[in-house]
Amino acid sequence: MSGHSLFGVGQDCCNQAEIAEGSSKLSKEGEHGRILATAARAALTPLGFWQKGRSRIWLADRGFWLTVVEFQPSGWSKGSYLNVAAHWLWSTMPEVLSFDYMFERQNRFVEFEDAGQFTPLAKKLAGQAAEESRALETLFAGMHSTAAELVERAKALRGWPTFDAAVATGLIGDMATSKRLFAAAMLDEWRPDLRALLVPYAEAIVDAAEFRSFIELRINAHRAKYGLDHLSTLTRFIHEAA
Repeated sequence: MSGHSLFGVGQDCCNQAEIAEGSSKLSKEGEHGRILATAARAALTPLGFWQKGRSRIWLADRGFWLTVVEFQPSGWSKGSYLNVAAHWLWSTMPEVLSFDYMFERQNRFVEFEDAGQFTPLAKKLAGQAAEESRALETLFAGMHSTAAELVERAKALRGWPTFDAAVATGLIGDMATSKRLFAAAMLDEWRPDLRALLVPYAEAIVDAAEFRSFIELRINAHRAKYGLDHLSTLTRFIHEAA
């Protein structure tokens, strides 16, 4: 597993970065872009995905997170890589669509030669995206399973993964662990830039109810950016699969 990655955007596993608007535009891609879009629509729409504008990015609403699928282009050849990730809606920077938790890439670049050759490969790539999306949805079905996975991952990764684990543990009421993880993230010598971003979160850890209200506000501000309905409470996710 890797986290906070954006292949092709210059971000490592412990950093948060953005997918630049327009970086994956289909308008100039021609035939192979249309084939990819058709395959993605057939495989992903039944799972609740929608296409982000005319980009190669597809999103699905999972409540406190989004599934992000990117059919990443190459700067050198026509075709596609595949990235599938969870994006946490409690992010410190709502304007950034980060890949916060993702499986290791399974495929090499799928190159376009002609429509006959590329169409079945695009369908296979879209099918893999659907499969990995379902795996993420199972892994993060509720806040308890999410917290357990993120705490385990934070043992190996510093920076943003530690912050994410701090939020998740705070949401399930484990305030001692949450405070410890926030302190570790804010004191990370490799990421001094995190401190200013994390201060409002750390200050909200007075008690579980206050922290949950703060995170719900952050999540709903983020959801509004994507035109998603207001989430009245996180209770369902906290008690689900506990």
